[in-house]
Amino acid sequence: MSEARRLREELAATKQYLEAMIEQHQTSGDEFATLNEELTAANEELQSTNEELESAKEELESANEELTTLNDELRSRNSDLDQLANDLTNVLEAVEIPIVIVDAERRVRRFTPDARPLLTLGPSDLGRPIDEIKLNIDVTDLDRRIADVMRQARQGEWEVQTASGRWFRMQIQPYTATERGLDGALLSFVDIDALKQTVRDAQSARDYARAIVESVQVPLLVVDDHHRVVSSNPAFERVPGAGAPLGVGDDLFARSGRVRDLEPLRRTVEDVLAGRSAPPPVEWVHRDLAGVGKRTFAVTVRRVAWPGGRTAALLAFEDLTEQRRLEEERTSRAVAERSSRTRD
Repeated sequence: MSEARRLREELAATKQYLEAMIEQHQTSGDEFATLNEELTAANEELQSTNEELESAKEELESANEELTTLNDELRSRNSDLDQLANDLTNVLEAVEIPIVIVDAERRVRRFTPDARPLLTLGPSDLGRPIDEIKLNIDVTDLDRRIADVMRQARQGEWEVQTASGRWFRMQIQPYTATERGLDGALLSFVDIDALKQTVRDAQSARDYARAIVESVQVPLLVVDDHHRVVSSNPAFERVPGAGAPLGVGDDLFARSGRVRDLEPLRRTVEDVLAGRSAPPPVEWVHRDLAGVGKRTFAVTVRRVAWPGGRTAALLAFEDLTEQRRLEEERTSRAVAERSSRTRD
């Protein structure tokens, strides 16, 4: 009896244990199912993350390729800029013209070797304002002129002298940068001292020649290759009836007043302008505008060269009026004497 009860008790305990195990198994199964669902969701998230990482990797690779290309372009551009800077440096070192480059604040940025003695510039002057440098040229308002050129964005040009009196043509033009726009100014100085001396010599020679021509008592007239009057001396202008009708630009043969038989003189002028051999003097008979008599001239025509390869004719008038009057009087007396002898 006790053995049966013990067995029943063990059976009941075993049944309870099994039921507890079943419940625990069911609970574990539910937990495993939940965990499996969570793992499945996590796996899906991991797959999505992996896909995103793959996409990000592709984007990074594309960006890396773009950066590599950009880096190559920057390297090439830097190489070009270095080459351009070297070329500019060599050009500025080799050019034999004083050149100074100033920035937007009119501080010295760069200058050529020839600018050193002309403007008393040195390496320590780089970065200094131009108005703080004691220049070797007589320009007291250089800073203002540079500012005006930069403000107006238009080139300016002046003739300036050094302290020793040598002449230069100073040009100031705006310095334009590709991206920044107006970025300073460029000053250049061209030596024109020899040209100025040549001009002074030419002016002196011209004044000397003009003084001689004006003091000569022989009437002189210059006409161009179209027979237009270029100039005349006072002696020609004092010729009665000749100087007054003719002015600069007038046609000699259209405004010559009462001139008899112009063709010989016209042919002579054209022959001279054409470069043919110098013809002998041609006679020019002119009656004054008042009609009180006539004047006779022997006109000598010679060819003269003008600047630019042009030619002109110089006409010199020798007054033969009195000589012709005496000849006519002698001829008249001789005729009268022959007539008297014939009557006798």
